Amino acid sequence: MENQERHASELPKEKKFNYKQIELFGNTGLSVEDMASILNISVERVERLMERKKSKFYQYYRRGQAMTRFRLLQRQIATALGDAKGNPALLTHLGSVILGQQPVARKSLSEEQEETAEKLIQNVSASQKEQMYNALLGTAENGIEVTDDE
Repeated sequence: MENQERHASELPKEKKFNYKQIELFGNTGLSVEDMASILNISVERVERLMERKKSKFYQYYRRGQAMTRFRLLQRQIATALGDAKGNPALLTHLGSVILGQQPVARKSLSEEQEETAEKLIQNVSASQKEQMYNALLGTAENGIEVTDDE
């Protein structure tokens, strides 16, 4: 029995993770290899943790990924509605890479149609733009604000 007790005490203790850090890994889409290096554990261990969908490690990593997708969608919508400064080309690129969005073939508008569309957008009030923005995000209820604060 002493050998068993001694053997059990020599086993490495389970590593405790900083789950906010794991969430940040998900936010940035950090690779399994990079996570293993930062956490000083084996790649195989990270892979096992990521395969267990009910593990706290996996849940926090996925939450980080989801929050990045959510913020990217918010920025895309705000930019599309003209409410935010941003780089539309970069948003399009990130949309395709992170969100799996594909460009949609667009019919060419006549010069007259383009001018009409531009005039319509200029005539949309700020409150109407905000209502459209909230409707797209599903937050049109009173008292709910959408902010960029982190």
